[in-house]
Amino acid sequence: MISRLFHNLTFWYLLGLANIVLWWLTLGIGGPYWFAESLLYLIFFLGLWLDSRYHFREKLTLSREKAVFLYFVIFLAASMVYERRYHYTFKELYFSAGAASLTEGIVFNGVLIAVLLSPTFFLAPLTFAYYMLVYGVIFCMPFVFMREELLWSSVGTTISFRQKMLYAFIATFFAYLTWVGWAKMADILTNGFEKF
Repeated sequence: MISRLFHNLTFWYLLGLANIVLWWLTLGIGGPYWFAESLLYLIFFLGLWLDSRYHFREKLTLSREKAVFLYFVIFLAASMVYERRYHYTFKELYFSAGAASLTEGIVFNGVLIAVLLSPTFFLAPLTFAYYMLVYGVIFCMPFVFMREELLWSSVGTTISFRQKMLYAFIATFFAYLTWVGWAKMADILTNGFEKF
């Protein structure tokens, strides 16, 4: 039963939303982008609900080229990259987003570790679910509106669920490493030019 619960997307959606509400209650609604973030969640869940009711993803028929174009138009708005080769399902992509979020929550800013080591360690699942929701919305937003199969290559490589999670973690780790490295380099270059 625990395993089924952990593999249930609705469980993670609700945990992530619970963490957002908890933050709003304790820290207040802050930051200049809180409205945009809330709007993304609204579109994401509204799209999921509409699809569950009207099945519009099944009714949308596009050529692979048009599907790829539409995917990247939507996806680039969320500023991420997606691998078409491994035939990710919606569920696998959402959990891959969770794996990818660990690079931020554990490795780069250490928020999850800080929560685990604090007196509020019992809130760690909520914090992880929040990270998973944020990354899940970014990774999966296009597939709220169309089937993931439309993007799949005709010749795919079969890999396991765990491998997909590991790839997501490693790819995001190196993406963050590149991003942080470039930010440091840009800072050095900028400060260096200001001295002249």
